[in-house]
Amino acid sequence: MFTTFERLARYNAWANRRMHRTCARLTVRALMQDRSAFHGSIYLTLEHIHAADRLYRDRLEKRPISLEWPIQQFFKDIAELSKAQFELDQWYVERMSRVTQEELEADWPFMSVDDDPVLVNETLGTCLSNLYQHQVHHRGQVHNMLSQVGVYPPPMDYVLFAMEDRGDEIPDHLKSRWQN
Repeated sequence: MFTTFERLARYNAWANRRMHRTCARLTVRALMQDRSAFHGSIYLTLEHIHAADRLYRDRLEKRPISLEWPIQQFFKDIAELSKAQFELDQWYVERMSRVTQEELEADWPFMSVDDDPVLVNETLGTCLSNLYQHQVHHRGQVHNMLSQVGVYPPPMDYVLFAMEDRGDEIPDHLKSRWQN
């Protein structure tokens, strides 16, 4: 049985694979075009998701922050970004398989990385919940931008993930709506 945070890490890895696989089919122009989203384009939104994941990984490993804020474009293309995201997702799956209840309940202070940094002092569990919600939020923005491009966005339903994760057969009447 997976813990809540291990399950969330597995879900995020699954959802990111689906999203990146869909985005990899787009032209560079479609990926980079400003769509009036918070981070502008599909590509920059995906980079933002990756950057936040890196930031939290650095904090979890008690290492210096390995990126500068505001985020600049790090990767040469979607293939390179996707590879880095998939590797980071696997790191989270592995790390969350070892997280303890004591760690989750412990204070986890850190400085924010915005223009006017503030001390954040929450539990690790609260901060991880924020991280996973952050991914869902921005994947939702990418989902919307894919619709603007005229591409059917990949379904991100948690129940679909749970069914696939258990190895359940997806009912035929749902396959056309849920498969990507």
